[in-house]
Amino acid sequence: MIRTATIFVILVVLGVSTTTAQPTVTGDTRVYYGQSGSFSNPAEVSAAHVFAEIDEYKQIAEEGLTPDDPLFWSLIEKANRTFHRAVKRSAKRLGYDLVAEAGSIETEPGDPQIPDITAAVIRQVKSSQ
Repeated sequence: MIRTATIFVILVVLGVSTTTAQPTVTGDTRVYYGQSGSFSNPAEVSAAHVFAEIDEYKQIAEEGLTPDDPLFWSLIEKANRTFHRAVKRSAKRLGYDLVAEAGSIETEPGDPQIPDITAAVIRQVKSSQ
């Protein structure tokens, strides 16, 4: 016990970290679920891959709708709602307290990779359409 405490004190004095650094989010606008300032179990998702599976978003692409078309706004609102609902449900079911865009969560070298839950979110989208 004394030896362990001595090693810990030496590491602290030398400035060696004895804990794993908290991952950081590079931009709040890319957080889809949770709070970027307060999380312990993050995951990431590729919004582009998920949106490509949402019926309303597919309709926008197939019909070539633009923001100038009134139908665009109705469909994009539904697509956004579907996306956010699927992210929230997937995060809660899998136990994540933060979901951000893939690549927007930075970790220290050697830390575990942030899990990508894109496939789970896509399954949730497909089950709700």
